[in-house]
Amino acid sequence: MKVLFVCTGNTCRSPMAEAIFNNLCLENKSEHSAFSRGINVIIPQAISEKSRISLSNKNIVADKKLSKQLVFEDMKNADLILTMTASHKMTLKSVFPEFKSKIYTLNEKAFGKDSDIADPFGLPQESYDKCCDEIADAVGELLCSI
Repeated sequence: MKVLFVCTGNTCRSPMAEAIFNNLCLENKSEHSAFSRGINVIIPQAISEKSRISLSNKNIVADKKLSKQLVFEDMKNADLILTMTASHKMTLKSVFPEFKSKIYTLNEKAFGKDSDIADPFGLPQESYDKCCDEIADAVGELLCSI
């Protein structure tokens, strides 16, 4: 299964989710894989340093790729599309209605609750660490169900 994680700028939440998911799949010898995109990528940028630190604290190395804008082909190529917020989910269902059956929030798919994972952008390191922990919990739960 190919999972697409989506957030706003593809520099904090979705790349953390991608890295955590792919790391867990590697550890468990799973054939699933993930990639990530942003809804509003203006200038491609590397994953934020605070996100990188949060992942490093979990012994996960983030890819050195740059953020990418979500496009139709990404939606088409994904088996499951997971957003960080209900607003992201609504946007994707509106712009890409043909894929609405495979669009969920991460928490909705993992825990059955349509709650948001807050954006830590511009906040202290502790906010990134909390966000990373939330994503790791959800991704762990998700992998048990797919």
